[in-house]
Amino acid sequence: MSGESGSLDIKGYLAIIHEKRYVALAAGAAVLSIFVMASFLWPKSYKASSTVFVQRGAFIQSLTKNSGSIDDELGVIKNSITSRMIVDSVLRKLNLDLTQGNAGRYEALINNVRKHLDVKVKEDRGDNVDMFTLSYEDPDPRRARDVVNTLVNEYIEQSVALQRNNAINAYEFLNSQLQSYKEKLDDSDRQIEEFRKQHPGVSMQASAVPAAGLAALQSDAINDEVKLRNLQNQEKNLEMEISGRKSITSAGLSGGPDSSEARLDRLNEELMVLKTRYTDSYPDVIVKKAEIAKLKKQMQQEKDGQALKNGPVYQRVKDELEQVRSKIGDMKMSLDEISRQEKQMNMSAVGMPQELEEWDNIQRNRDGLQKTYNDILQKLEAARVEKNLQMGGNSSVLNVVDPAVLPVIPDKPNRVKLMALGLVMSLIAGISAAIGLDYIKKPYRSENQVEQELRLPVLISVPRMTSEEDRRASRKKDLRVFGFAGAYVIIVMVLLAREILFRFMGIRISIF
Repeated sequence: MSGESGSLDIKGYLAIIHEKRYVALAAGAAVLSIFVMASFLWPKSYKASSTVFVQRGAFIQSLTKNSGSIDDELGVIKNSITSRMIVDSVLRKLNLDLTQGNAGRYEALINNVRKHLDVKVKEDRGDNVDMFTLSYEDPDPRRARDVVNTLVNEYIEQSVALQRNNAINAYEFLNSQLQSYKEKLDDSDRQIEEFRKQHPGVSMQASAVPAAGLAALQSDAINDEVKLRNLQNQEKNLEMEISGRKSITSAGLSGGPDSSEARLDRLNEELMVLKTRYTDSYPDVIVKKAEIAKLKKQMQQEKDGQALKNGPVYQRVKDELEQVRSKIGDMKMSLDEISRQEKQMNMSAVGMPQELEEWDNIQRNRDGLQKTYNDILQKLEAARVEKNLQMGGNSSVLNVVDPAVLPVIPDKPNRVKLMALGLVMSLIAGISAAIGLDYIKKPYRSENQVEQELRLPVLISVPRMTSEEDRRASRKKDLRVFGFAGAYVIIVMVLLAREILFRFMGIRISIF
């Protein structure tokens, strides 16, 4: 219905919808059916997740003064836990590698698992603890649970091995530094005794030149040496990952009894035992030979496929290796600068008598060595405690808070959202269809509209004639159509309520 402004008012829209009610109902029912069918036909995907907390303030980080932020450290954890090396080890432990026919399909499986892995840092983090959640989606709920739990355990095992290796390296390095500075202190004491014998008349008062600056430089040099060693270990791990081998800190984990070589050796031993008892035609001997042949073929395919690099992953590891090498270069430059400043500080005392200047240099060097020795001794004690904890298996910065459980409710599709959205979209589609059809046909609804648009006078108008029988037939038709539509909406609402109870309350109601 048109007004003088040429726009339709609310009553006009309602009149159009009533007139085109069958079109509106058909369009709404079609859209609602699409959403409902999609919610039931969409392939199910289950998500399993596990929560792990990371304890801050570990010994190695205390030595390196926490050079990176905790967010950077968690970013490293995310890249490591989803790396190809760990995913490959997990799939082999679960024997999922045996289900693939060739190296290409196995490589596709690895990429698919990595694609559906997700690591998120939790927001409710404490002062000394950070938590992250590892989740994985899979059509099989059991496989989703097993992949998450095995992946978390594998990463924690490799992390413990890395911590143990770093703790041992730190202890050995600090112990060697302590012995070195002990020898330097002994040499300095001998120099002092010799100087006193040679120059008994020289004043033994302390020089005004402070020794704190030299001691601080020597302490910084020790810290930079620890950082440099850790970076060099990280560089070796990345180089071995690029070459397709296990890292030096996790070789004992990934190359254990579950490796292909170990299984081949075990099968060969079992075959030799069988041959000592039976002939080659014995069924068990034939089956064992077939298993060995299949495993050898699979190992050859893996070797052939090893040369195929995953482009983006390979490039990411290369970029990370370049960053580590850049940090190593910066650390070496820092050590060179500390050495230069130390030499400059030793030459800073000028204008003194020769004997007094020599005495001042000896004393300053002795004080600096003593301070550095005490600092290393404290760190060595802490390193000894950390080493004993790591060797005893009583210390780990990673612990599982919530292990993955068997998911019962599929994560996708979310039928509640789809059906609720279908109800809203069906309403919009019905109204849009009725108004759109009216706009396309453009009927004339009044004499004024004809005169305004056609600019022709209206000579006569004939009203629409409907009999009582026609009205009764129309009412019966409306009753049937709206009855079916109402029943259909009620069925959808019942299904929606059923899904809400199942998803949010775990109550499964069987309708059919």
